[in-house]
Amino acid sequence: MMAQFASGYATFFSKYKNTRQGSWDTINPYGNSKHPALSSEVIMEETIKHWTFQLSFIIEAIAGVIIAYATLQATWRVILTMLRPSSASVRSREEVRLHLARWLAVALEFELAADILRTAVAPTWDEIGKLAAIAALRTLLNHFLDREIRKEIQEEAKKTREVEKER
Repeated sequence: MMAQFASGYATFFSKYKNTRQGSWDTINPYGNSKHPALSSEVIMEETIKHWTFQLSFIIEAIAGVIIAYATLQATWRVILTMLRPSSASVRSREEVRLHLARWLAVALEFELAADILRTAVAPTWDEIGKLAAIAALRTLLNHFLDREIRKEIQEEAKKTREVEKER
């Protein structure tokens, strides 16, 4: 990560270095040469962009870890369910599926946060459109996962009430 950080700054500084004179060029937005190329505003902006991209990368990595953990946990539970077949195996499979769905919903939220961070620092219309499409798809997926989880919880509560009535 430090190598990427150093590489990013080296690239940034090389953009503004005037190798011919050995001095820093000037940004000339107003037609005069009184604005230094590496003003504190430019450095601050580039630093914020850099760290925001690093943060979005870390958040995406966290989402990947969550997905890997949930998948391994679900795989282990499926194996245990297969090794111990019983009348409760259908319920066990549903529990595994819903548990995995909950973790995937959490990971989707992390992925969306990373996309928002990335788009916040470099908003082109193309990136904003991609973010809108990704956000819509992830929101729909989250909605349907949440709806399915609620439905399963209601069915489980209904079964529990029926069992209690029989006692």
